Order: sequence, then C-alpha cells, then structure tokens
Amino acid sequence: MTNRPPGSGLEGIRLPSESLQLVCDRPYLLGEEPVPLFIDCELGKEFDEVTKAIFPLQAPRYAFLCNYQMGLEYVRRRGGMIFVPPSTITDDLTSGRLCVAEGAPPIPIPLYGAWLPVSPARSMIDLLVREYLD
Repeated sequence: MTNRPPGSGLEGIRLPSESLQLVCDRPYLLGEEPVPLFIDCELGKEFDEVTKAIFPLQAPRYAFLCNYQMGLEYVRRRGGMIFVPPSTITDDLTSGRLCVAEGAPPIPIPLYGAWLPVSPARSMIDLLVREYLD
C-alpha cells in the first residue's frame, strides 16, 4: 500500500520507499508536444503532488486506480506513459518496447505492509515482520 488508511483497523509497518520511473511507448522529452496519454495510477499524496506539478492540467489522463500493472499493460498495448517501478520494465527497456522519459524525475513513494489484526495467517505475518526487521 502507498497509504495506510486511517481508521481502517489495519496493523502494519512502513517499508522502504519505492522509486518510480516515467516510461513511454516512444522516446519522449518531458514538456514536448504532443503530450502522450498519461496513465495516472493514483499512488498516494506524494505521487499526486509530483505528477500534478510535472504535467499541465490539460494533459490527457486516464486513471487505473492504484493498479499500475493494468496501466503498464495498457501502455504496452495502446501507448502512453506511466510511472512504474524500474524492476517491472527491465525487459521492455532492453527490447525498446518502452523508453524512459527524458527529464522526468523519479518519484519516491512510501510503502506499507498492512494486515488485519485477526487473521488465520497471523503466525506467518509475525514471522515475516520479524525477519524483515532483523
């Protein structure tokens, strides 16, 4: 998760931030026209602040709410641009299917592991948390 929902009753821990990279289906320099369709995955407050500063309000947007995998697949098939974790696009970059957008800063976003306090998997969760913290 990129936001821990207040009042949700979930327990959790903060994980290391993930840095997202803007990629496009064609070579693109940030600010040039025409602006490719931006797939906005709404990945939290920090993400929204940076993307709103980068892209003009008139830039075309389409939201895949918090599901960058669907957004990435859309860009692979139909074109556009999207911020994604670099580890998810290694093959796309190597093959030339996608390109890193020039001039776009990486966006660090916070990540949280979250779970229900009462869960049949609680012993496994506790073990994973202990391993992570060690």
